[in-house]
Amino acid sequence: MSNCFCGNPTLAEQCCLPLLKGTETASSCERLMRARYTAYALKDESFLLASWHPSTRPPDVPFDPLTQWFELKIIASHGGEPDTAGEVEFIAKFKQQGKAYKMHERSQFIQEQGQWFYLDGAIM
Repeated sequence: MSNCFCGNPTLAEQCCLPLLKGTETASSCERLMRARYTAYALKDESFLLASWHPSTRPPDVPFDPLTQWFELKIIASHGGEPDTAGEVEFIAKFKQQGKAYKMHERSQFIQEQGQWFYLDGAIM
């Protein structure tokens, strides 16, 4: 067992994996963002598509087999119960062919019928 991919000092089995397995739902847009990052690290396309709002969901999520996600830093987060919309600004770090990169994004989320969905994001 190891700490969760999302950066929380919690075991993955007690943090993001219950969301990926469908045994829990996200209580905030930040928790969904963390689970989505973990899904990218694990290449879990089914969770990513299920957590993407149908109005903006792509037909698939292409993964680069050479990409390794290794760090997530949340800059700001707004949106939890009882909100129906939220935003998470984050920096995600990854490696491709041994070279490190970072992606800075501000993501928009929406909550419908008690479930958070990723809507879209803007690269900063």
